[in-house]
Amino acid sequence: MPYDRRDIIKTAGTVGVAGLFSGPGAASTNRTVDPQLDTTGGVQEVLVVFYRRENVDTLDQFDLVDGYHAFSALPIAYARMTGEQIDRVSSFSTVASVEANRDIEYYNQDAREVTGAEAVQTTGRRYSGESVHAAVIDSGVDGSHPDFSNGLRANYQFANPLDSDDSLWTDVGPANTGGTGHGTHVSGSVTGEGSASDGQHRGMAPDADLTVYALGGGILLNVVGAYDHMIELQREGRHDIQVVNNSYGPISGNDADYSPSAALNVATYEAFREGIVPVFSAGNGGPGTNTLSNYGKAPHVLASAATDDAREVTDFSSRGRDPGNYDGDDPDYKTNYDRRTAFENQEVFKRQTDVDNLEPASGEQEETGTLAPGGSTIVGPDTGQSDFYDLTPEATADGGATPGFVRAQLTWDRPTDDLDLFLRQGGEDGDAVASSTQGTGNTTEMVIAALDLDSEYVLEADPFRSTGVSYTLTWQYFEPPETSRPYGVYRPSA
Repeated sequence: MPYDRRDIIKTAGTVGVAGLFSGPGAASTNRTVDPQLDTTGGVQEVLVVFYRRENVDTLDQFDLVDGYHAFSALPIAYARMTGEQIDRVSSFSTVASVEANRDIEYYNQDAREVTGAEAVQTTGRRYSGESVHAAVIDSGVDGSHPDFSNGLRANYQFANPLDSDDSLWTDVGPANTGGTGHGTHVSGSVTGEGSASDGQHRGMAPDADLTVYALGGGILLNVVGAYDHMIELQREGRHDIQVVNNSYGPISGNDADYSPSAALNVATYEAFREGIVPVFSAGNGGPGTNTLSNYGKAPHVLASAATDDAREVTDFSSRGRDPGNYDGDDPDYKTNYDRRTAFENQEVFKRQTDVDNLEPASGEQEETGTLAPGGSTIVGPDTGQSDFYDLTPEATADGGATPGFVRAQLTWDRPTDDLDLFLRQGGEDGDAVASSTQGTGNTTEMVIAALDLDSEYVLEADPFRSTGVSYTLTWQYFEPPETSRPYGVYRPSA
């Protein structure tokens, strides 16, 4: 059976549900595919969003022009794929969305007086940002500027993982990564010490620590990569960032509905779960309604409008949906005013990837077998013979139940043997839409994935390295969860 193991990532467990992707227009009718992508065209840069990071290694079976980059903390991969490959991977039940690596544009910040920095630092509690660590994702920063002499903790510069052997992010310390100067300006507004201006241009939180991610020209890949790196270090305890500033937005598409499956929305949600509050600019598309930055519609982020000296929203600041759209009986409009409704709906959407929250749709089925000696190697021929088992979800489901998910587990006794478990769609030679490939030393593999009941599925017990080992394979079907729209908030937070 065809399966390319040259770049295999040995990980564990998979899960997936039906995809969701919204947007204006459509080059593709597949709802998981970004409408900016052409599924009949040539090579295009994409971000493939999976429901769990363990699914990413299913990209090994594609003949990709430059391979792919799997992010460390996020269930996302970056690749250059043809239209046919985009269409193929988007059909996987473990893929949430396939998104174009689009450009972004930077938004301006207001001055010290307008933001109220002076009042915050001189009245009441005299807040200065002490004990806070803020991140800024922007064009970069002049690391040698005297206003950052005490607070700059990291100044990360990006390298494209498909074009360079360097690390994705390198801390370049006092180097000037500022590019247009936008990021230096924004960083100064947040944590600038005011040393170069005798305090006149001191930022909102001059005693806060600062980490900067330099995007350069600004594309979605860099932004998602910044979040991935920031979340990874947060989980490892190497920094404790509480807030991240994002003064940029998409160049187009702000009239599209919010999608919890879009790459950056997945990234900001995972950051939120790690205690990092993402703050976005509302955008510069006003004064018309329905112009709010698509990145600021997530219920787990704050989106701030621009104001003038009188604390009134400026004409250029983007707006949400027309307030006249509100209808208390229509949940698609209620979220314009109710962040909790949108957040709870999104939480349901996220929880549906956890099989522990699903209702069984059948009893557990079991098969046993023995795999002959042999196996696959990183290079060279595949000498192992797999065992295949047809799935019949509708025939074996309990009466009236809908078998929308399957959980399968492969176990064996000898940790020196290495077995892999695949869920293939379309028969024995079909695509591996889910896989579990943990490697030698493990004696259990598990996959969890959504099922398209119009498709044929088989489970494959594959000997990556077998000395002749007996195994047990069990599987069970589960009901799909119910999710409800809307998921986004279509108004600024402030």
